[in-house]
Amino acid sequence: MRAWRALLLLAIASAILLAACEASGERPPQERIVKLLTAKKMEGRLAGTAGNEEAVQAIGEEFARIGLEKYSGDDYPVLFPYRSAERREIGLKVTMKDGSVKELVYGKHFRERVIRMDLDATAELKLGEDSIGSLTAGTAFVAASEEELDRAQKGSTRFILARTDMLKQYPARRNLNVPVVDINDDTYIFLKKKQEGIESISLRMKYEDKEEAKAASVIGKISGTSASGPDHHVLVLSAPLDSLGSDAGQIYEGASRAAAVSVLAGLAESLKALSEERPFYSDIVFCAFNGRENGLQGSQALVDSLYDSNVHLSAVSLDAVGVKGGKLNLLTDNTKNRFVTSLADVLKQDGFNADIRHNFDGDHASFGYYSLPAVSFGLEEPNSVRTVRDRAENLDYGELSRISGIILDFVQKQDEEAKLEHNHAELYPFGREKSMYEYQDVKQQLVQREMAKLAFKQYELFENKEQNIRELVSNPYQNMDKVEFQNRYPGYSLPQSVGRYSLRSVIAIVDEKAFGAGNLDDLEPNRIYTSDKTVEKKDINELSLSYEGENGSVLFLSVLNGEGSSSMQNSDTIPSREVLKNGLEFTVYDRAGTAFSVLYPFNSGGKDYKASLVAYVMTDTGMSPKWELDDAETAALLKGIDWKGLT
Repeated sequence: MRAWRALLLLAIASAILLAACEASGERPPQERIVKLLTAKKMEGRLAGTAGNEEAVQAIGEEFARIGLEKYSGDDYPVLFPYRSAERREIGLKVTMKDGSVKELVYGKHFRERVIRMDLDATAELKLGEDSIGSLTAGTAFVAASEEELDRAQKGSTRFILARTDMLKQYPARRNLNVPVVDINDDTYIFLKKKQEGIESISLRMKYEDKEEAKAASVIGKISGTSASGPDHHVLVLSAPLDSLGSDAGQIYEGASRAAAVSVLAGLAESLKALSEERPFYSDIVFCAFNGRENGLQGSQALVDSLYDSNVHLSAVSLDAVGVKGGKLNLLTDNTKNRFVTSLADVLKQDGFNADIRHNFDGDHASFGYYSLPAVSFGLEEPNSVRTVRDRAENLDYGELSRISGIILDFVQKQDEEAKLEHNHAELYPFGREKSMYEYQDVKQQLVQREMAKLAFKQYELFENKEQNIRELVSNPYQNMDKVEFQNRYPGYSLPQSVGRYSLRSVIAIVDEKAFGAGNLDDLEPNRIYTSDKTVEKKDINELSLSYEGENGSVLFLSVLNGEGSSSMQNSDTIPSREVLKNGLEFTVYDRAGTAFSVLYPFNSGGKDYKASLVAYVMTDTGMSPKWELDDAETAALLKGIDWKGLT
């Protein structure tokens, strides 16, 4: 009860402070932080710039003023390796059948949304929903809506032009999806009107990786009383501190993200005061993440370091909030998770009609990668985020205060539930869902973490004397979208669909010998080398294809050559049963009595292969493996696949 009394006192004090600020002409605390972060000297706070470093320092000073504990080392900023790409060239032109050419103007007619590092493509133009089914690697599709864009991305097309109400600035980063360029209304109308007279449309884009640098997230915490080990609970509250910098003389203030940081700071101050009256059971970690606009790099670095299978870790991120007239949504990779639906209920009780959206664009996705419960506060599209219109004068500070109060309430309820779970363990006989990494030992985790640092064709002699590791580590995984793969390896003919699933992307797993690493004794330990060898089809040991189904379901189809082996096949701990159905022999693997995977051996061109199919469906605890077809349906599915095209 003391915590609730303190909360009431804080609410009254906040109301008095706000009234006093209005009467005196002073800025309320949230507006003060927004003004600081959107100031001209911050230059849009793009990670890696002087303005961003100044924002990091300012937020660190705010955390120090509040009295948060330092998360790591002697200061609040926590460094991580930061990678980015720089645009060298981009162009979009329309060639008419009469030979004339119209060059579209970057920033006026179009902007990139999803990039390729090096692309020079000319394609036949396609418009209209009815043409989506006829798209090929030689076509470019004009999407009139986000729904058409989503459907086109699931098909096969060279690139997509997406109609939008406002051109947004997106960071230059690699993406496995089909390249997408946003076009304004005038350009869309021109293409639609002139469609019959257009011969082709050409898109060129070239980007170069910048030299790896360091960026810093700002992290503080309030320690709870939960013991380290299986009962340790950690709740992360976060907001992105970076924006998009400047371009063509325009500064991207990123006011909605600055507003998110202001709410985070206010929560830190309120929760710190509450903790001094009664300590929380959970650790509460406050993160102003950097690198959000360039691949969620700050949150990924933290989660990689913080993740422990013995820790109950969850996260709430404030991604973009407080824009006047904007509709608030909850963004998550698991729309059915109880953590997410509980927060949605709290919002509705306070009058926010927030929808839960399946979304991977936010710092919650870094936690979702480890199947951890996480959610972001975001805005309904269309919105002004990532545009020059995302300015401080368009913020609603009253809404920011309401959001702050809701999260304050939610954090305390989550903490009480965590404590209840600890004190009454008999009520929670199944505990929490184990993640896919929980069964790896320390050595496996260190080796895999080292591998994650490497780009394709890179390798190193990894040494860790504490764990007695001396091992050649490389990255043999070549991630591509389906069009890029088909262009690079024309000898394959990939199935565009498997049952009700549509092909999205491909990973080619290459024989590490193709990199020519040579003798280990000739390598300098822990130095990264890059192979200059050309990878050919004969060097591919395994193909892993990702197919997307309804409601976020995913099917992974892997094909191994005859010498390869499936991890399931080598495991004595996973129950399996042999099936002979409709002339096909295959193995079904079960976990906890539920079928989740199929292994199918086949012969193509006189050579033996093994195919592994794993299906994932969305559940209350995250993405869970589940094979929903019976044996007859599985046999029919296997018979319908062109296995020759995969070898």
